Amino acid sequence: MNQVLGTAWNEVAKKAKVFPVPEIGDWSKIDSAYNTEAYRHEINTGLRYARTVLSDFPNSWKGFDDLRQIVDIEVWLRSGKYGEKMNGAIAYTIAKYQGRRFLRNQIKEQTITVENPNGSSALDESGERMRTMTDMVWIDVLYSDVAFYSRRLHHLSS
Repeated sequence: MNQVLGTAWNEVAKKAKVFPVPEIGDWSKIDSAYNTEAYRHEINTGLRYARTVLSDFPNSWKGFDDLRQIVDIEVWLRSGKYGEKMNGAIAYTIAKYQGRRFLRNQIKEQTITVENPNGSSALDESGERMRTMTDMVWIDVLYSDVAFYSRRLHHLSS
């Protein structure tokens, strides 16, 4: 189990005043009125990129299940905050940003920094700082967002 997920679930149980803490994902004991499937389509859409990237990691489905639980927790928290104003767009945004945060943490856990004897990070053959996997993911995310918005703007202007 992911440490972030365990901590978040304990906070949910504390906020809902449920003791002992139920098994992760047992929403019936936390909030029987909460429907975890209400925004499932928006959540899955927001996690599409994360699912693709996580498929290259070892134990990727376990990691994706943890991510989905984290998003469910965040959506539940925001549903309480926004009340009737909660909608699919907010759920999508939560999923998208939680997915990015989760990926950043997964990559950070699996990144090995190669250092020079003096402790500085290694440089490539041209003297530039070597790009890490995190840099590459963020570049990919940036380009995918730019492509999406440029297509949307083109569609709206035509």
